[in-house]
Amino acid sequence: MTTSKESSDFLRMKKMMYTQHYCQSTITSYLSWVKKYHAYHQKHPRDMGKQEIQEYLSHLACDKKVAKSTQNQAFHALLYLYNKVFEANIQGIKSVRSQKKEKVPMILSQAEVLAFLNEITPASCYRLALLYYTCGLRLMEGVRLRIQDIDFKQGHILIHNGKRDKSRIVPLAPECVPPLQAQITETERIWKRDTAQGFGNVYIPQALRLKYPYAESSWQWQYVFISKRRSIDPRDHIERRQHIHPNTVQKAIERTSRRLFGHKKITPHSLRHSVATHLVEMGKTLKEVSEFLGHSDTRTTEKYIHLARHQKPFFSLADLEST
Repeated sequence: MTTSKESSDFLRMKKMMYTQHYCQSTITSYLSWVKKYHAYHQKHPRDMGKQEIQEYLSHLACDKKVAKSTQNQAFHALLYLYNKVFEANIQGIKSVRSQKKEKVPMILSQAEVLAFLNEITPASCYRLALLYYTCGLRLMEGVRLRIQDIDFKQGHILIHNGKRDKSRIVPLAPECVPPLQAQITETERIWKRDTAQGFGNVYIPQALRLKYPYAESSWQWQYVFISKRRSIDPRDHIERRQHIHPNTVQKAIERTSRRLFGHKKITPHSLRHSVATHLVEMGKTLKEVSEFLGHSDTRTTEKYIHLARHQKPFFSLADLEST
């Protein structure tokens, strides 16, 4: 967007998403799609509507050949712009849709998980990988953990605002306690140093900041896994220490995976898939695994039962010799 009118709408959308607690990566992606949509039609979004949205989404599917998830992200970004920012109530979008390719999740055996955890570095990424497996956390659920979310006495972790803004409690494995305590000790040392230098505050959403005025400077609200250096927060342009960047964790897991397994592409979510499969193998019920993972529908969890059943060969040449 280039004109003052366009810049005003762009900034309004950005502010609204911050106010509604959208994560930074989602805000960046949505604003990027609005820019691309504007560049494609060369018209201000206010001067366009349902027809132009359908045309652009079809362009992404037919000309750009984007994945279904990519097209869906563009679709939701434009819906947010029109329905929330412009209050235009756009509905019934019909466009050519990208085809979804079903991917079988990569699963590690229990022995491979142990080898992986023994190999991954640095220490902060090892501790996060341990949580991803033992607690079944998603990538950002681990990265965004705050000090007060971990209850060592009760032996659980409280996950706030997970996928689809849901919260849940997950059990804390005994093996996680010493590494987590070491991480918290390290974080506290850095936080005290930052505080002495006048930089001890942490980011708190606006609504919580109003409710708890001293939260941003308190120890309980600090992130468990913090970044190595302070940076300027794009949300309010204040210098502070953020949580560890998710790319740091992803790259550490990728490096370790390449070194150990070569052909297997392991991600943080692979560890979540793996523990779900192992729980099924150990006899946990579908309902138990579903609650552990935070799935709202047990049908989402059923694929782990499918994977567990296929851990042993369905057929081998030895079967022919025995008949």
